[in-house]
Amino acid sequence: MRQGTSYSSRAHITANIFLCRVDVSDYSEDHVIDFPVPVRYELNVLHCPLSAIHVAEDPRFPPGSSAYTARIDSQLPPFRSVTVIRSNTAFDSMDLDVLDGAPYVVAVQGRVILFKNLVSRNVHRIRVGALFGYEEEASENHPDVRFQPTSSSIP
Repeated sequence: MRQGTSYSSRAHITANIFLCRVDVSDYSEDHVIDFPVPVRYELNVLHCPLSAIHVAEDPRFPPGSSAYTARIDSQLPPFRSVTVIRSNTAFDSMDLDVLDGAPYVVAVQGRVILFKNLVSRNVHRIRVGALFGYEEEASENHPDVRFQPTSSSIP
């Protein structure tokens, strides 16, 4: 059995023409902000085998003890990078799931839904238009995309 996780991060793009001391982490993610510097976003997908978690939760070695620390230090690093998606646009939400037996990362950026097959590395984008009569709700960017386990469709 395998486990995965994903996270997104942001950082200002460093170049000689942008010599400033702006830390984009100081800005809230709760609001749309026009940053004073160009910003790059990254979506990182990591893999961690369950065996690494079982090693860390072995009840014979209580967390914080010297035996626990020695045991953890003797193990290989548990997380392995599976893929990184870089963009100049923030990721609104993301999900990891399996579709037709293949692992995918699904990311939403505004009205664009990005599907990346983590085995073949193929990327597909779908642009979602506003529905007639629901333009205001669609423009609020509250996406919720998940694969349904019993079908190959998007709800």
